Amino acid sequence: MDYVIKPSNINGMVYLGDIESATHWPTLSSLQIKRILTVDIRPLDKYEKDIDYLFIKANDFPNEDLLSYFEECYQFISDGLEKGHKVLVHCMAGVSRSATIVISYLMIKNSITFEQAFDLVKKKRSFIKPNPGFTRQLILFEQMNRKVDAMNTDYRLFLLNHLRSKILLCRPWNTQLNDSRNLSDPLTDYFKKLRNFMPNNTAQQKSEDVYKCKKCRLFLFNSINVLRNKSQESHVSTLCNSIFIEPLNFMINYINNQELGLINCPNCFSKIGSFNWNQFNCKCNSHNDLNCLVFKIDHKKVDSPYLKFN
Repeated sequence: MDYVIKPSNINGMVYLGDIESATHWPTLSSLQIKRILTVDIRPLDKYEKDIDYLFIKANDFPNEDLLSYFEECYQFISDGLEKGHKVLVHCMAGVSRSATIVISYLMIKNSITFEQAFDLVKKKRSFIKPNPGFTRQLILFEQMNRKVDAMNTDYRLFLLNHLRSKILLCRPWNTQLNDSRNLSDPLTDYFKKLRNFMPNNTAQQKSEDVYKCKKCRLFLFNSINVLRNKSQESHVSTLCNSIFIEPLNFMINYINNQELGLINCPNCFSKIGSFNWNQFNCKCNSHNDLNCLVFKIDHKKVDSPYLKFN
């Protein structure tokens, strides 16, 4: 008889376990599990016809993005519970990834803090240990009032760091390497998340909150796209020759297939900056604490009321 460690019962209806418990029919049957949420690098090989499944692809890496899936996972679990179905959440060992999802679920359901939800889960499964990156994501989720907000600058910076790690992993400009890796387009995923988590009541950008091409006057980006240290006020004028920004839609065609290169105005095609997925170095007060300096705009090439020096 196979020996399988039973998943941990978190609140009577939600279970937290490992991959063995998710594929062991006697265990699933005895616990009356009707929904399984898998958080792993690949979906389960074995499915039961009477069970609903959800697969979230994620490595147990600190820079992996689970935060953007908290609400989807919550809905999957909640929908099952409303039907009276017990739910199993699992990863490989039931320690980091799946524990993170269950903690986020409790945070939303009970309107509690990360620490409170963590303590609840740890009492039921003493050896849980979300990796440091997932812990930071749960804390950020709490700071966003348990709802992902694409206008939150910390979330945007988190997405940018995650994007860079994915780009450097698959290196789409390296055809030989890219052919050997089954990865979706990181840039497409990045922009999709920004769209999906944009608040419905987002205030319209102020007319002066713009950066325009100095040559042709085309609107290029807003202040929300500009990276700066938390200590810098949103309206601070730059004392640096460079403005570091998030990737923008008009850049997609060339930043997705080159390791480094120029950034041009999409209208007049004049050079306005450059990009380097390996990052630029900058030690000025606006950028010295940032670690995702990839897209650099020359402040002399753009106009904005936020810039003192032109």
